[in-house]
Amino acid sequence: MDREYQLFKRGEGTNMRLILPAISPLFPLKDHKFLVTVDLPFGDRGDGWHDEREGKRISKIEDKLVEILESQNMINVGHIKSAGHLIVVFYATSIGPRTIEVPSGFLKKTAVNLTYREDPEWTYYNDEMRPSLTEYHFHRNMQLIRVFEEQGDNLMAPRPVDFGCLFPTKQLRESFLSEANSMGYKHSDPTNWGSPENLNDPAKDYWCELVIETHIEADHIAGLCVTIDELCQKHGGEFDGWAAPPSK
Repeated sequence: MDREYQLFKRGEGTNMRLILPAISPLFPLKDHKFLVTVDLPFGDRGDGWHDEREGKRISKIEDKLVEILESQNMINVGHIKSAGHLIVVFYATSIGPRTIEVPSGFLKKTAVNLTYREDPEWTYYNDEMRPSLTEYHFHRNMQLIRVFEEQGDNLMAPRPVDFGCLFPTKQLRESFLSEANSMGYKHSDPTNWGSPENLNDPAKDYWCELVIETHIEADHIAGLCVTIDELCQKHGGEFDGWAAPPSK
């Protein structure tokens, strides 16, 4: 199954949760009506969080757990890490084993307990794990933002930022551009777009690029991404990402 895992956080301090959800256009899977959670407690450093060695140990158990349960037709939708606990989350077609043994070291196994409840609408996933569109773009952008920061970039300095968008038809692209222009957004020279891009994937043939003079501070650029993403979706398209030159 095609899944993208994306790390983001909610809360601060001892109330912080690090959430690693799987994101897929196929979710929720109608046949997988049972929520399955596995609580993997870990030793902490005194502040609720593990050290490197303990982190490797619990990650190894999680990897083996996912391997075993997905072989039994369960779908891993990610995990939630809070102080002292890693909750690994699956959806299943039926109630399975209540306890399994997971390899956790040389000739060692760890018994873990599985908790089941019916959740045909994937309410837990939607409420606890699925990122909002703002969270999705904020955390999706962070890797690129860090590159700028490592290069000593002044994130508040304005510069032209390019936002790429994809559409299945020329007509949908034109309707998107018309509304974007009415909202004050400009676009780059269409003669450079070269659409259709990929005749083997007609769903993404028609590409275009909005150009906005702005800064790239994390909250601000995430807000722009949300606006453009929602506009793309309104016109049947897909927001492909953004790029910008370094500050001068």
